Amino acid sequence: MTEPLMPPQKKNPQKRSTVPTLPPAQRSRAALGLAIAAGRGQFALQHCADCGAVQYPPRDACGKCLSVALDWRETEPAGEVLAETTIRVSPDPYFRERLPWRIGTVQLAAGPVAVCHLHGDVGRGDHVRLALKLDRAGQGVMVALRAGGHGGPAARGKRIYARRSNAARNVERPETPAGADHRCPLPLGSAAGPSGFESWCGAGLSGRAGTLAAVERTRGF
Repeated sequence: MTEPLMPPQKKNPQKRSTVPTLPPAQRSRAALGLAIAAGRGQFALQHCADCGAVQYPPRDACGKCLSVALDWRETEPAGEVLAETTIRVSPDPYFRERLPWRIGTVQLAAGPVAVCHLHGDVGRGDHVRLALKLDRAGQGVMVALRAGGHGGPAARGKRIYARRSNAARNVERPETPAGADHRCPLPLGSAAGPSGFESWCGAGLSGRAGTLAAVERTRGF
């Protein structure tokens, strides 16, 4: 007599189950040129044979002169990141399993502005080179890589600290009367707390910028 089959294990309803997913594969016919260029290892965009305009995203006609004489040519991939954002919620199943996801807009030296994926610690204001890659769905996507391949988290941290320091120094400071005592009457660890220190030294400046400006004045910068 055969043994009965064992019932399957019960699934935990609170545990997320991962399923094989692919990136969105819907593309226009014109956008298939990106996949072809990515498969060849090239960075190519549409060039108008009549007016010479370089356009992105790919279209069936030139956005300037409406000509249909569009050729795919290798293009200079250098550019600068104009803006960046982090996606934390997505309705697409593929990206939902891989959040957060960073994307940004890049101003190409050739002219167009492209929306692309940001690699590593690439951020706003960085000089990058764009690369066309094939995703898991076989479609061409743009990835912004750091130009020259140098820099990293430490270098990016220094740039962020420099921008914040410059912003703090550019805050307009109130004029101090002649002969006034520049020393803070309340030490940082006094019972009055940080609010009293900021209200006197910051003179109405709030937030991190105001605190940094107050500390610089106290130290005689």
